Amino acid sequence: MRFLNNEKYPFVDWIIDGKKTETRRLRFSSAYKLYKKYRVTATGNADVKCHIRIKNIYTQDYGDVSEDDAAKEGFSSLIAFRGAMYDIYGNIDDNCLVI
Repeated sequence: MRFLNNEKYPFVDWIIDGKKTETRRLRFSSAYKLYKKYRVTATGNADVKCHIRIKNIYTQDYGDVSEDDAAKEGFSSLIAFRGAMYDIYGNIDDNCLVI
């Protein structure tokens, strides 16, 4: 799985540090399977940084993402999480499903 890992969004570092334990995306590849172990790489870099295991897959309306969810994503607030999602995907309607 590829994640951003830059000065603004150090997602791989957050995964390694245990700060990021959940990931929400607008698109999800059906190739990802529950309980399978995946290599974590940074976008633009093929070096494996660590491994993760998918423990749950579910959908959620973007508007239902909570402060607690944002914290599990590694962010200090829901506003910071929404800012990152905007930077990555652009405008997201609150009724849009995130996976």
